[in-house]
Formats: sequence, C-alpha cells, structure tokens
Amino acid sequence: RPEFALYRNQKIGFSAGVYGYNGAFCFFQVEVDGTGGWMQRDGVNLLSTHETKTVSGWIPADATTIKIAVHTGTGPIAGPVFNWWDWIRMHCP
Repeated sequence: RPEFALYRNQKIGFSAGVYGYNGAFCFFQVEVDGTGGWMQRDGVNLLSTHETKTVSGWIPADATTIKIAVHTGTGPIAGPVFNWWDWIRMHCP
C-alpha cells in the first residue's frame, strides 16, 4: 500500500471513479480549509458510463482539514442502487 506525507504548501490531487446511468448527476467534491483554502467540485451526468473525476489544488500553510464528499446522483434513476463511486485516490501531481 503506497504511503506519502502531506505537507502544507504542497499541491495535492484527488481522483474518483463513478458509475451510473439514466442521466443521473453525480459529483465529487474536495474542500481544504485555511487561509486561501478552496473547494472544488467535478460532476457528470451519467448515461450507462464509468467516468473518472479529478480535482487538485494547493494545501495552504495553515490548513488543518481536508474534506472529501461524493454525491450519488439526482435524476430519473438516482441513488446508490443505480449510481455509485467505486474508488477514491489521493495523489501528488
């Protein structure tokens, strides 16, 4: 299992794989606190497809928390039965 340290003032990225169908809108969101903190969301309307979503940014010097959230979709067929996130990966771009 790969391991690495997170440092402030370092660029960090997160990727996630999602599968779903029938027009469900799913999104992946990362939020980093601190001065100059940020929140990014990457979403997709799924039509029987598998997609990879990626967000990245810098960890501020005073950051203390990184939050990761996934949403399984809204649409004609929505929810975790028909749409799901099957992996999340953290990386240093």
